[in-house]
Amino acid sequence: MLEKNYKTVQALKLSQEGLLKEADTKVDFSNFADFVDDQGMEMDDDGVDDNDEDEMDVEDGGPSEFKDKVLGVLKEGDYEEKRSSKLTLLEFIYLLSLFNKSGIHFT
Repeated sequence: MLEKNYKTVQALKLSQEGLLKEADTKVDFSNFADFVDDQGMEMDDDGVDDNDEDEMDVEDGGPSEFKDKVLGVLKEGDYEEKRSSKLTLLEFIYLLSLFNKSGIHFT
């Protein structure tokens, strides 16, 4: 779901900058059609989350651009092997600032 939110923000950012012109560019919003359905976390009777890490792979089987961007931020701050719950407050704030610089914002 985070990746879909990221794509939505990127599309909105492009439209605000005037880069999307109705005559020149067609935007495929079909990916956002099921956005409302994805808002809830689906759980089976066995309690296992249906929304697993498979969503992070694009249709051709490779990692998505968003996943690469997140991993790049983690590597930049040397946080790729660390757990967020084990970070100090200062380290966590710094990590959030790295995400913010790369265009990934948390609310």
